[in-house]
Amino acid sequence: MKWRCAICGRVTLQPAVMLGAEPIGPKCARRAGLLKLAKRPGSRLFPGKRSAPHRDAKTRDLFEGLAA
Repeated sequence: MKWRCAICGRVTLQPAVMLGAEPIGPKCARRAGLLKLAKRPGSRLFPGKRSAPHRDAKTRDLFEGLAA
């Protein structure tokens, strides 16, 4: 599933703010001043979910000896 910014419609891999179920990208959130509002207590804006990169068990690593 691809996240699309609720303001501009661009694909965003890591949403900066979640407005209900709608993701807002980092650039739009910064321009609209939503990052500061999301950090305030009692705010209905939630910081975006930062998840670890998904590792696929079926795909081999390009460089097997390197650890990330």
